[in-house]
Amino acid sequence: MNGFNAFYFSFITLSTVGYGDITPVSRIARWLAAMEAMTGLLYVAILISRLVGLYSSAKSNDFLSIQKAAIRFRFVAAETCLGFPHPRRV
Repeated sequence: MNGFNAFYFSFITLSTVGYGDITPVSRIARWLAAMEAMTGLLYVAILISRLVGLYSSAKSNDFLSIQKAAIRFRFVAAETCLGFPHPRRV
């Protein structure tokens, strides 16, 4: 198998498309192709879960920072309006 055909077979196997025009013949080649296909599936699954995890943690951190700022604002407003300090600061 020349370089381009090997690259083509590897890419098609890794992306789990499997056109079927090139197929492994020996037992070890079939085993390696199956392992490469599983690696392709796991890579996509891990990539998507990582991106979703980063996005959701950024959203939750933004929500928590907004929540904390709102709580601080309420305490400062209460101190200002009522004229007495917050019990935690005494």
